Amino acid sequence: MSNEHRLTGGGQSIERLAARIKRDHPEIAARVEAGEFKSIRAAAIEAGIIKVSTDFEKAKKAVEKLPHDQLVALVAEMMVRIRSE
Repeated sequence: MSNEHRLTGGGQSIERLAARIKRDHPEIAARVEAGEFKSIRAAAIEAGIIKVSTDFEKAKKAVEKLPHDQLVALVAEMMVRIRSE
């Protein structure tokens, strides 16, 4: 894979990420060119452009979408689990 390809990628979103890395994080762009990252996405995560949610954040978001009855059932189940530990 050429260095040119590493920073331009194939899809438009990769191209946008690469352009933003080049513009805002030239030191990370240089590391991409040197082959230090497996992907543009990995470089964008390091640059803080892409935020990776924690398991807690993902669970919280999922719970917020539950209908009330399912939320009540989940809380009851979790209370039983907590008490048994």
